[in-house]
Amino acid sequence: MNTKYAIVDIETTGTYAAAHSITEIAILLHDGEKVIEKYSTLINPGTTLAPFITRLTGITNDMLRSAPPFHEVAKKIWEMTDDAVFVAHNVNFDYSFIREEFKQLGADFKRKKLCTVRLSRAAFPGQASYSLGTICNQLGIKINDRHRALGDAEATVKLFEKCIKVDDEKHLIYCLSQMRSRNTFRCITEFRNLTKHFLYCLNTLIRKEFASLIFQKRINRFALLKILTHMMKLAKHCGRSLMSLNCVHVSADCNRHKELATTTT
Repeated sequence: MNTKYAIVDIETTGTYAAAHSITEIAILLHDGEKVIEKYSTLINPGTTLAPFITRLTGITNDMLRSAPPFHEVAKKIWEMTDDAVFVAHNVNFDYSFIREEFKQLGADFKRKKLCTVRLSRAAFPGQASYSLGTICNQLGIKINDRHRALGDAEATVKLFEKCIKVDDEKHLIYCLSQMRSRNTFRCITEFRNLTKHFLYCLNTLIRKEFASLIFQKRINRFALLKILTHMMKLAKHCGRSLMSLNCVHVSADCNRHKELATTTT
C-alpha cells in the first residue's frame, strides 16, 4: 500500500497552541505523486482576532463570524489525516495546534510527522534560509495568497514534490526524521550527563586523592576504589549508549534496504 501524505497548513490567532486557536486550515492529500484530495475552510476560533493577525493574513473577524467551529470540521480533519503522514513546513507548529484542538474535544490526535523544513535542508543544502517564503522564492515556486492556509499548503506541496524528486530515498529521510531525532537526542543527553559525572569523578580524584598524596603523604585507598568503581560504571554506560546510537543507524539502514527491495519487486 502506498504511503499517503496529508500536507497541512493552518492560520491561527497566535503562536502558542495552549493559548490560541486555529482560524483556517487546508489539507492536501498526496499519494507521493500527486494531490488526490483537497480540503480547506475557515474556522471560528470563538475569540476576536488581534489587528496584527488580520494585517498578516487578511482574515477578518467578519469572515470568521459565519465560519464553523473546530468541532464541526473535526471529523473531516481526522479522516483526511488518518493513516497518512502529517506533513507541514515547521510541522510541530501545525501539529501542536491540531492536537490541542482535538484534546479539547477529548480525542487523542497522533500522526506520523514529516517536516518540509528538514526535508528541504536535506534536498537543497546551503540555502540562505528555509522559511517557506524564502525557500520557495529560491526554488522558483510561486505562492498564491501568502499567509493563507490553502495558498501556503499548495506551495508546501510543490516544495515537497521538488524535494522527493531530488531525493529518491524519501522514506529513509522520513524514518530518520522520526527515529534519529528521538534516539540521537536521548543518546546525546545521556552522554552529556555521563560526561558531567566523569568530570566530577576526575575532579574528585585529582583534588582529594592527589592532594592527599602530596600534602599528607598518603592515599585514601577506599575513596580511590570508590571513585574507580564509579568510573567503571561510567564506561559501561558509555558502551551501552554507543550501542544504542549504533542501533539507530542499523535500523535506518534496514529500513532503507526493505524499501529498495519493495521497489525492485
